[in-house]
Amino acid sequence: MSNLKLKILYKDFNFEAEGETLEVKNLLEDIKSSFLNKLLEVSAPIVEGKGSVISEKTETVSHKKKNRELNNSSKKKGMLSPKEIDLGLSKEQFLNMQTQFDAYSVKKSAATVIPVLFYLYNKQTGQQNGFDLNLTFTLLRKFGVIVPKNLNQALIDIKNKKQYLTRNEEEGTYSLHYLGEQFVEGLPNK
Repeated sequence: MSNLKLKILYKDFNFEAEGETLEVKNLLEDIKSSFLNKLLEVSAPIVEGKGSVISEKTETVSHKKKNRELNNSSKKKGMLSPKEIDLGLSKEQFLNMQTQFDAYSVKKSAATVIPVLFYLYNKQTGQQNGFDLNLTFTLLRKFGVIVPKNLNQALIDIKNKKQYLTRNEEEGTYSLHYLGEQFVEGLPNK
């Protein structure tokens, strides 16, 4: 019979075998079935919905397939882009709000502009509204202000760092805090 030499290198795993062809082939099959497949496969729980584990069953997934699934799932989890909506203001109310906004000398940063827009919008509508991402986005666009790349994070920062906003019970909505009202009322007019 003929001799066969087998050498396996995988990361830190180094294996060498030499012997008769049939014996080395059998040894390779044993290694593949019991050890190499375990190295190349990952056990992952079956998950459905918003991160809830449906069952304790696990599914064997190869590294390539798992990476592909992770890359696809990260795209699905991304924040939805805010959309421009109707402000519910008449033309006169909008023009009045525009002139009042222009009268304030504010920097074009989100931390100063957003409280001013919330304050003026509340004054025009006559009610304390909850401002969501879409309404904030629309206000910024209508008044020619550059929308921050991550608007949701900008709102969180204004709430936490400046304390001009308060978070409402309704998910993702904010109201103007009295500190925000005092800030806007204290701003100099042109």
